[in-house]
Amino acid sequence: MKIDGIRSEIRETYGIETSKWQLYRARVKARDEIEGNHGKSYNKMPVYAEVVRETNSSSLVKIEYDRLNLNVNPKFKRFFICFEAMKNGFLEGCRPFIGLDGCHLKGPYGGVLLAAIALDGNNGLFPVAFAIVEGETKESRLREERDSSALRRSCRLEERLEKIFDRVAGKKLASVRKRVGKLALTGCVQDFEDMKKRTVIWDSPPAADICRLGLGSR
Repeated sequence: MKIDGIRSEIRETYGIETSKWQLYRARVKARDEIEGNHGKSYNKMPVYAEVVRETNSSSLVKIEYDRLNLNVNPKFKRFFICFEAMKNGFLEGCRPFIGLDGCHLKGPYGGVLLAAIALDGNNGLFPVAFAIVEGETKESRLREERDSSALRRSCRLEERLEKIFDRVAGKKLASVRKRVGKLALTGCVQDFEDMKKRTVIWDSPPAADICRLGLGSR
């Protein structure tokens, strides 16, 4: 309800004149009583994360803080969670594709809410995981990539996509994929370097970067 509406309601009901600042402070207090206080809610997140780990041991929960030194209280920075039920629901009843979307949070602290979403058998949206980050920054994106990698490993996403590829591409290309999957990083780089020698123009990232993206640190 807007301040002017509250002022009119009080004037007509009680015959009292109030200032905008009085009504603003009263509305903030009433909202805190009804919806809860943002600061107090953020302070409870470490306890919440610990309770989730204790009661849902297979759930993935990560919380990160900023702390300049030991004399300063830690400041909330990021939060990521994937409940065991979400992971199992994705594995048992969803297509092996994940979409990522986000929205800006309103309130005194701002931030961005990110959600990983899949499609179930009825084309309905199925939440797989969600995160709260400080904003669309390079640092938060790197952290998001690391959390997404952990989620993909937990949900065996690559394994399921490989099965789809093998089924669609046929035996010949499936055997090539399996050979590439077994390559060490040095072998992958050598294959790309050999390919590079047979091309006229090589407008791609370095071979080592491409291989690290697909094979990790092997």
